[in-house]
Amino acid sequence: PVTEKGYWQVEMGDFFIGGLSTGVCEGGCAAIVDSGTSLLAGPTAVVAEINHAIGAEGVLSVECKEVVSQYGELIWDLLVSG
Repeated sequence: PVTEKGYWQVEMGDFFIGGLSTGVCEGGCAAIVDSGTSLLAGPTAVVAEINHAIGAEGVLSVECKEVVSQYGELIWDLLVSG
């Protein structure tokens, strides 16, 4: 079930790659499901492991705080303008 209004946020358990546990969400964690984007965000090591497993190439990896500090105003303007 959706756990956060405004997002398709759900509670998630551990996930597996190639039948092996990643151990990332063994104790449970929140995840947001968005079928309208190809964005995959999470801990760098886990995202890299997932990308490798699915054959993703040309991946851009940036810390969120760097993106916000560099593009925060533009992001806000785009969100507000709809």
